Amino acid sequence: MKLTLIRNEFTEDYTMGELYIDDAYFCDTLELTTRKLEKASDKVPGKTAISFGLYQVKLTYSNHFKRILPEILNVLFFSGVRFHEGNTIKDIRGCIAVGKKVGAGVLAFSRKTTDELVARMKEENEITLEIVKG
Repeated sequence: MKLTLIRNEFTEDYTMGELYIDDAYFCDTLELTTRKLEKASDKVPGKTAISFGLYQVKLTYSNHFKRILPEILNVLFFSGVRFHEGNTIKDIRGCIAVGKKVGAGVLAFSRKTTDELVARMKEENEITLEIVKG
């Protein structure tokens, strides 16, 4: 399975984009502010999105959410990065929230979207995520 996240809305507070599964639109995304991360000190904890790039994704158990969620692996300067539900940036700390964009920096139907994403991934052996600028 090939996931592509196209970031297309950049503000000082958040980043929004669109997530595609095998080149077909799946949902909208919400992340923290996109910054250039060349060294660990470039990261502002709790206010920085992960870098553009190519990642492996696996379904793993989240102690925080107490359920299986997609984990984005080998993210430079981050650990435990996941796709999960969230409606505003108050619900994320470096992860990617999924849902339907209903306003500036706001998602709806996030839990339902997360559950559908997990269901689609369950049958996959290899999942990649590419994050690009739109």
